[in-house]
Amino acid sequence: MLLLILLFTCLCYFLPGVLLHVWLRGRGLTLPVCLGLGLAGLIVLDVWVASIVGYRFPAQLSVNVIVVAVLGWRVRREIPAWLAWLRTQWP
Repeated sequence: MLLLILLFTCLCYFLPGVLLHVWLRGRGLTLPVCLGLGLAGLIVLDVWVASIVGYRFPAQLSVNVIVVAVLGWRVRREIPAWLAWLRTQWP
């Protein structure tokens, strides 16, 4: 169960950073920078939602899912090129 929670946490909090990297790689931002931007953005959004509706798990989770869905929709055409770039980074 603990491994499932860790996997879910990584998916919710690091996937937006990876999707930001797909989008902003052409502007020179590296993966660690995009992971930090994605994590910071999610934390700010989670705090805003928590200040409005309180700390409720469905509200916090829905913010994360919406952010991932919007970023995924935004970069859907760039993902194949990013995967090709990713294969060239490691031998």
